[in-house]
Amino acid sequence: MKNIYIFDLDDTIIMHNIFKGLFLDYDKIQYNHKIDQFLSSLNGPKYIYTNGTYGHADNVLSKMKICHHFKMIYARDTLDSMKPNKDSFLQVYDDVLYQEKITKDDSHNIYFYDDLLSNLNTAYHIGWNTIWINPDYFNGNQYYFVDQSYHLLEDI
Repeated sequence: MKNIYIFDLDDTIIMHNIFKGLFLDYDKIQYNHKIDQFLSSLNGPKYIYTNGTYGHADNVLSKMKICHHFKMIYARDTLDSMKPNKDSFLQVYDDVLYQEKITKDDSHNIYFYDDLLSNLNTAYHIGWNTIWINPDYFNGNQYYFVDQSYHLLEDI
């Protein structure tokens, strides 16, 4: 069984609440050993799927020194629509399967990490495993479309 990992970027890999102010200060982005180690521990290809721009994602991943973990970035300026639109998810899904040279009938699992419940709901309904990354989640409230939840990615 092939495992494939798809990650949102903002407030999933990089938490904006650590930066004060409205805009992300790219000069303050640093390497995060825990996230790098977590990504290294995953046995399977990894992708970024963000509503941000490709340049934004590339810049953040480069500053964090983790871009080598990801095969491709899917972004609002490389896709026909954005999350949580189902068509956007299907476009990413089809392309990831193409990149991995597998079909929907081949044995595989897609694990999708995101901070927004609306995105996780769509992913769940197309058959992806969903992991909610949100510092505000609380263990007492479980959503049927969330398979796992964590405070921060580096807590996994």
